[in-house]
Amino acid sequence: MQIDYNRGLSIRSSRFDLQVPPAVLKINADSVLMLKYSYMHSNGGTIWDLGGVYLADGEQKLRWIGLLRRIKPSPNLPEELVRSWQTMAAGLHPWEGVAYANAGRTEINAMTNQKDVAANRTNIGYTLTLSVDGTQSTAKMKDNFVALERGFKITE
Repeated sequence: MQIDYNRGLSIRSSRFDLQVPPAVLKINADSVLMLKYSYMHSNGGTIWDLGGVYLADGEQKLRWIGLLRRIKPSPNLPEELVRSWQTMAAGLHPWEGVAYANAGRTEINAMTNQKDVAANRTNIGYTLTLSVDGTQSTAKMKDNFVALERGFKITE
């Protein structure tokens, strides 16, 4: 992990690389970073590995991003989990990558590898969220989200 107030945040893991440019979210001493670890299956065993990132501009969370590794649930799990996966995999609201108002914030969500998941080429999806306080320009939100997507790469 590299943190540079002028260049942003860069995280390289065995599963993904993430670079958050300062134009998307300015990093400073008040920023909040949470690394989300989870159990995963790998090479026939179970491991504890980095499965997500949460980064906010500060305690007030005026602007934050979230990245989360998700696994396709088996059909025998609760219907709510299966339906949630299907919504993400199909790119349906709110996962279509379009800015929308949500409880006084403007957000964009998308499964970064949605096309591969929808085509059943993988059962692992990565969701990305950009959330900003207040009403924001759709064009500016989209530009920031595209920059965030460009800085993300699946390596597993």
